[in-house]
Amino acid sequence: FEERELHTALEMALYRHKMERERAKLHLDEHELLERTVEASIKVLSKILSIAEPQSYEFGQKLRDYMKVCAAAMNIENAWELETAALLCRIGYVTFPAILIQKMRAGMALTPGEKDTSMRLPEYGRNILNNFPRLEGVSRIVYYQNKNFNGTGIPAGSGGGVNIPLGSRILKVLIDLVQFEAEGMSKGKALEEIRKAVGIYDPKLLDDL
Repeated sequence: FEERELHTALEMALYRHKMERERAKLHLDEHELLERTVEASIKVLSKILSIAEPQSYEFGQKLRDYMKVCAAAMNIENAWELETAALLCRIGYVTFPAILIQKMRAGMALTPGEKDTSMRLPEYGRNILNNFPRLEGVSRIVYYQNKNFNGTGIPAGSGGGVNIPLGSRILKVLIDLVQFEAEGMSKGKALEEIRKAVGIYDPKLLDDL
């Protein structure tokens, strides 16, 4: 009787071990599938942006390179979210009429409706990104990219300071840095200009950067 009980207990233990291994393998397979899905989503979005808005894609590539350096130097976790947000910060432009983008770049006067649309670039970007799994963090960074540290700016009504996602605070500095450089300004001079703006950027973050 004891031998039969021991045999049964051994069979149960082996069965539980087998089930745990199968669950672990299934979890790993699901994790790997999700990772591949996220990578594929980012590639698709990048490709769409590169075709629909090559200038915005090139701008995003420059931002991503800068963000990669900053995230590594600051030991930021989930740096891939910050880098992806930098690359796709202007993905909302794919929903804009081409004529509106041309007018914006030429500095032409915009109608009230066009002004409203242009100001909602981060919102349109967020709405696109929210359709893809595991890009919620990226979406939030993109949404707050134009938010000022003092609480002004878009999105209106939301808090400022450290309530703004760290990735968004970094991205705001890097966006202006890249734009200044595109105008022919040196990196040092560009950072000097950025430091002159009171209430726009996170002052401690500027020191770290």
